[in-house]
Amino acid sequence: MEIIHDLSRKQFQTVADGKTAYVSYDLVDGCLNIEHTIVPREIEGRGIAAAFRLRHAGMRQSGWIGILNTKIRFRL
Repeated sequence: MEIIHDLSRKQFQTVADGKTAYVSYDLVDGCLNIEHTIVPREIEGRGIAAAFRLRHAGMRQSGWIGILNTKIRFRL
């Protein structure tokens, strides 16, 4: 699964079956503050939210960022 970092929108995104799942964030004191994780119902159950979390963990382990908050929400 390809996860794209869209700096202008402050989002990580992926597309599956034409549906976009994303994580929105803000930067607070140099740390990534995760605001929302949205996965459309049509593509739930495919490990997309978990893939986003792995991406964040990889960024944290590389020393690039700290992560302040995580919220996962599924679009109804």
